[in-house]
Amino acid sequence: MKNRDRNQAVRGHRTSVAIAVGLALALSQAALAQQPPEDELLGEVTVTGSRIERSGFAAPTPTAVVSQQDLERSAPIAISEALTQIPSFRIASSPVTANTFADLRRVGAQRTLVLVDGRRHVPSQSNGTVDLNVVPAAMVERTELVTGGASASWGSDAVSGVVNIVLRKELEGFVGNVQGGISRYNDDESVLGSFAFGHKLGEKTHLLIGAEYANSEGVGSTHPPEFARPWGASGSVGNTSTTNGLPGTIYAHDVRRSTLSPGGLIISIPLTATNPNLVALRGLQFMPNGQTAPFGFGQVFGNRMIGGTDNAGEYTNVGGAVKYPLERYTVLTHIDHDLTDNTRLFFEGTFAHSLTDGTGNPARNEGTTPYGATPTCTQDTTAPAGARYRTLSASALGAITVGIDNPFLPASVRTLMQGGGINCFSMGRSWREPGLGEFQAHDGVPKMLRGAVGGSGKLGGSWSWDAYFQSGRTEYNTIRRFNRNEAKFRNAMDAVDEGLLRSGVRNNTTVCRINADASTANDDLACAPVNMFGFGSISPAAMAYFVGTSRLEQWTWQSVGAATVRGEPFSIWAGPVSVATGVEYRQERIKAVADPIAEANGWHTGNVKSIQGSYEAREVFGELVVPLLKDQPLARELDLSLAARHTDYTSSGIAMDRPGVRVDRMIEAIAVLQGLFAPGPFSFSGEHFRVDEI
Repeated sequence: MKNRDRNQAVRGHRTSVAIAVGLALALSQAALAQQPPEDELLGEVTVTGSRIERSGFAAPTPTAVVSQQDLERSAPIAISEALTQIPSFRIASSPVTANTFADLRRVGAQRTLVLVDGRRHVPSQSNGTVDLNVVPAAMVERTELVTGGASASWGSDAVSGVVNIVLRKELEGFVGNVQGGISRYNDDESVLGSFAFGHKLGEKTHLLIGAEYANSEGVGSTHPPEFARPWGASGSVGNTSTTNGLPGTIYAHDVRRSTLSPGGLIISIPLTATNPNLVALRGLQFMPNGQTAPFGFGQVFGNRMIGGTDNAGEYTNVGGAVKYPLERYTVLTHIDHDLTDNTRLFFEGTFAHSLTDGTGNPARNEGTTPYGATPTCTQDTTAPAGARYRTLSASALGAITVGIDNPFLPASVRTLMQGGGINCFSMGRSWREPGLGEFQAHDGVPKMLRGAVGGSGKLGGSWSWDAYFQSGRTEYNTIRRFNRNEAKFRNAMDAVDEGLLRSGVRNNTTVCRINADASTANDDLACAPVNMFGFGSISPAAMAYFVGTSRLEQWTWQSVGAATVRGEPFSIWAGPVSVATGVEYRQERIKAVADPIAEANGWHTGNVKSIQGSYEAREVFGELVVPLLKDQPLARELDLSLAARHTDYTSSGIAMDRPGVRVDRMIEAIAVLQGLFAPGPFSFSGEHFRVDEI
């Protein structure tokens, strides 16, 4: 491979599973004219698309390279931002975490393998994905992307490709970069510092150390009170009418929710109702201090509307921070030592930290239309009149059924209900009071530790070897502060007059029904009834009762050992045959502990679960390059590339072949015919075909 070729994609072949055969031809005379002179050859190199070491060898799968110069020109706050220049590269990330994962061709980040100097890296999350931010950008010499399938060479988690981050192991001196920025909306302030230092210690040892720190203030919600971006108001509505002449889906600006309001909105009085009391209740919203007011609807389409005078900022996107504030830092050390002229040993260690702390999606209860049918009321048939009709919610997101006997209900609304002959109604409400519905997400990796040792060397002639062992641990947290405990919330909303329920005589003491009914088995003395009517009506005692913190703490461990031998065992008419073969062993373990409420799906959001398990993978692989033609009149070079891998997976805890163990065997192979033909008037690119199973 040539120096100037490193920034160009290498044409070739991709495969997902099993066998593939293809033909890749490069026939353009312009391409041939750009070849560097022979004195610019690097000698033997290994490209990520193959484990073969050979002068001038092109990878059998499409490979692109982003160099250090490319990184410096784009000045990214993370390596991933520079890699997005490559069309097939996609980022898999969430605004909730500070992690960024490679997702080549959008088939899932767990199908893109991330390597550091051709070696696996301890995963950042339980699905085996690696955060691209674990390597300081200043330490990166280049990043190689195999944008076609490479599972036969690197394993099944390389089905969509490989990202290989290559370190500047020959660096002498100090390099660094400090940058900062702010968005045109005067938010998302960010600062990044990335540094690397390399120095030769004596004649045989070289030290490379790097560190990176990044901080971003993030972008707030498009909802109130931040209104962080004007595009938050844009959305779509579904038009089910067949008579209004409008399309089935309408895209518009200022799309709002129509079945809730910040203090509560009555949404169960049909448009066909003619009773003046019911007409007065239709679209009535609850205001602070027990007041009510008509809701200002726009053009209504189900649970959405275009325009209106209420719910400004209550847009149809999910809400929460557009980009979470983050802080991350990482330190990486690499030491090379030449044990002999033909043997080099290395040690590598990494510490990384990345956490976010931002506002999550706000809680809400809503219906499907602001003009729904009157719901079925739920009664406590053992209770006296005035304490029978309950206030309940069937689900964490659905509308709340408000009974006429709720003591917090404004008297004016109760009078209208009596005049309209109804004993309950459906209410939609958003929960935006400070400390209530705006969940605070605190997610990420507080600590990742990794160590790797290994070596490489010559065995004589064209033969060489390399081997390494790596072990690491990642801690991962997901925390939701100000989360809503749904069971306690339902207890608190079903408020009742204690005197009425106990003795039939009102005493104007409002309590949770569970603490005043005949049963003592359901009592919760901590329960504080909640007044849901009007923004700001919720008491601190009620909020303290049903608001809490959900939590998951997770640990993953990885141990990997691998060894490869490569060389040229013999030559044929077109040149030497190249071979590479090796073995790899990998063990992955995970333990995650969730809080008991999350285990029971009791939180409004963040109901993650505990897990514990492990698996092992044992792999044998091999590659072969056979030259078929060399310097012929119509073919300057034609090679046949073969690759195969056999893998055994064990998954503990599942009884299949024998108790407690399951063994899955997978065989993958790839065959590619590739070449560079003499220039001519035509250019061809062969399509590949694939046999899905063998």
